[in-house]
Amino acid sequence: MYMEEEEKMELDDNTGWKNVLDTTALVRSCVQSAVAEFLKTLKKRLHFLLMTHDENTISAKSWVSKEALNTDALQEGGTFRHALWRRVQAVVTPFLAQLVSVLDRDCNLDLLLDRNSEKSLKKLWLDIFGDFKLLNVPYTRVESKYVII
Repeated sequence: MYMEEEEKMELDDNTGWKNVLDTTALVRSCVQSAVAEFLKTLKKRLHFLLMTHDENTISAKSWVSKEALNTDALQEGGTFRHALWRRVQAVVTPFLAQLVSVLDRDCNLDLLLDRNSEKSLKKLWLDIFGDFKLLNVPYTRVESKYVII
């Protein structure tokens, strides 16, 4: 949503240029397939880490009930739905950060956005990222201010 507003402001500011070249569409078209593949693989990796988390957690199936009984979380969230959303974010965010830290070593994520990088290089990088045996992203237990679910 923020990007759409930014794009609209950009077009409004440059009304004389809006019919010349839509740079946003150009950039999206150059990286769209690589980014789509990246997101698909990222979701698989995140799912694997979350499944491993659930296997190592004693009460993985009762986290919703625990959150319902957590009056502090309910007060902070305002609604039960928002409290659950905050809990999910608290669990997912550290795993996502771990994935990004592993993937972006030596600025590897720049390959997806670099127009000068060849398609075969991007595909190789995505294949390495997608191969669980070739690129091991270990599960690490992350402690937070919340009770681990």
